[in-house]
Amino acid sequence: RFYVANNTLPLTYSKTYDWMFSPHVAINKVFSRSFSVYGTYSKGYKAPTSSYFYIPSTGQVNTGLKPEIGNQFEIGTKGDLLNNKLSYQVAFFNAIFSNKFTAINVLNATNTGTLYTYVANGGKQNDKGIEFLVKYTAYQSAKGFIKSVRPFANFTYSNFKYVDYTFHTKSSAGVDSAINYNGKAVA
Repeated sequence: RFYVANNTLPLTYSKTYDWMFSPHVAINKVFSRSFSVYGTYSKGYKAPTSSYFYIPSTGQVNTGLKPEIGNQFEIGTKGDLLNNKLSYQVAFFNAIFSNKFTAINVLNATNTGTLYTYVANGGKQNDKGIEFLVKYTAYQSAKGFIKSVRPFANFTYSNFKYVDYTFHTKSSAGVDSAINYNGKAVA
């Protein structure tokens, strides 16, 4: 992708991201056969793809990109009540994604169209939520055409917001126009 005859660009480019660990830790406390509480922590990375490093329109190598980092905490409980007829699951989670990738549009001289786009690291994304599931076994039989009737309900609440996240547009003269998404809902 980089090579152009008689060009001063390097023929190859490499980037190493050291010290990237993705731990997952979970603790589950079982109080009885029908009730438990758990907590988990997970961390993950999303490294930039090769297409993010090179800006074809300018011939520049985008060397300052960092991997996106995600940290998630979750606590919850699971249980079976009423002689295993009623079962439930409840989970509360918080996931924070930092070094979010954001596109920077470079506009033409009249600011009416995009000349090219490149990727940079932006702010964070904070995802908070609750998930709830309840099932009740209203009917169960080992014989007959209908083996069980198990109505259920689930509920999910998501509050996903940007934190210090900005979308940039630059004119061909290099004038930066930023739209601040801090505190706004994630698309």
